[in-house]
Amino acid sequence: MAQALEGEEVVIAKAGRPLVRLVPVQAAPEARRGGFLGGSAVLRADLKADFFAEIDRLFS
Repeated sequence: MAQALEGEEVVIAKAGRPLVRLVPVQAAPEARRGGFLGGSAVLRADLKADFFAEIDRLFS
């Protein structure tokens, strides 16, 4: 168990047959954060109204 706590891979076997492999957990990558352009672009469009004819053609 000490080896596993130190980050080493450990194989647990029974009668010489490997049954379980303990591997170190990799640190999760840092979550991506949006917002670096926060407020610099604003979309002012009514997409449903602007593309109604095309949407109607695709789904009718």
